Amino acid sequence: MMDLEYEKESSFLDGELSGALKKTREMAKKLRDSGVAIDVIAESSGLSQAEVLEL
Repeated sequence: MMDLEYEKESSFLDGELSGALKKTREMAKKLRDSGVAIDVIAESSGLSQAEVLEL
């Protein structure tokens, strides 16, 4: 029974993290497209500069 509860919680957390990362990437792309400096976006979002450039 513990394994099933762990799996459910783990799946929920994976979904939460995935959603948060998607939102962060969307925000970073909007900022980049608006002309905000890549290094500022990377530092503020926690993404690498390479990740920001790939968006």
